[in-house]
Amino acid sequence: MSKLGLCFFLVAVAPAGCTTAPTVEPLACATPADSSAAADVVLTARDATLSVDDVTFFAWTYDGDVPGPVLRLALGESRRIKLVNAGPRPVSVHFHGLAYSEADDGDPAHPASVVNPGCAHVSTVTATQPGVWPFHSALDPAVELSRGLYGLVVVPDPGELAAAHELVFVLANLGIPMPAAVVGGDGDPGESGAGAPTFFQIINGRPDGNAKVIELLGDQYVASEGTATAKVGDRVRFRVANLSAADTYSFHLDGHTLPVDAVALAPASGFTAELVEDNPGTWTLTAGGSFATYQVDP
Repeated sequence: MSKLGLCFFLVAVAPAGCTTAPTVEPLACATPADSSAAADVVLTARDATLSVDDVTFFAWTYDGDVPGPVLRLALGESRRIKLVNAGPRPVSVHFHGLAYSEADDGDPAHPASVVNPGCAHVSTVTATQPGVWPFHSALDPAVELSRGLYGLVVVPDPGELAAAHELVFVLANLGIPMPAAVVGGDGDPGESGAGAPTFFQIINGRPDGNAKVIELLGDQYVASEGTATAKVGDRVRFRVANLSAADTYSFHLDGHTLPVDAVALAPASGFTAELVEDNPGTWTLTAGGSFATYQVDP
């Protein structure tokens, strides 16, 4: 047997005898000084596993959950926002409705704002108009949104009255519609288990009435398990946004009108509505194929 033939035989049995594994060099940081730079807000991109209808979904996240953080900026306020990449793939953050420099746009055409694994980038954003504004990674938005890589910025209108409850509802999808598959770790469908669903319509990160409650407490939005609640006489403010990649959602609250019976929301859009509660009961909020529960006590 020739030496070359022996090598092919050894490769099939013991590759280390004839080959050397390539060295994978870490990707360079576009803005290395930003790793130690000060910031007002730190977002950490990292993978997380979510239990969704008893299926393990492998999500890409800001700060470890879906949706990511809901931030609050006063009109005219500027914040330095640091994105730290603790995940295995490049990521960015792209803001809607806020002012920032071109270099901080977060898409591949602006490489300074693309954050490679182990790197960080600081963007300065300014709230220039009231609204419910999404942020998300913009390197491959159709995939990144479907895996959960998004959050919100709320910029209140200075004329808003004080509310007893301010509730946030984020409408979105988890996964991309495709045949059920067995995948693991970083698999594209995003979940594991033969015959498992690969696509969920969700409200606040969960489908089928299991929506998390996201409510303004003090000056921060806090996510918790349970049911959104209010009582008759309370002023309740709703911040609603659609973070799906391509689907328009119709948002409806049974027993109420906000500001019409059903509000159609295109992707990456949001609205604010409020009411003074006068209708006690256990009500359902619906959006696409998912729903959440809203309890009004007498």
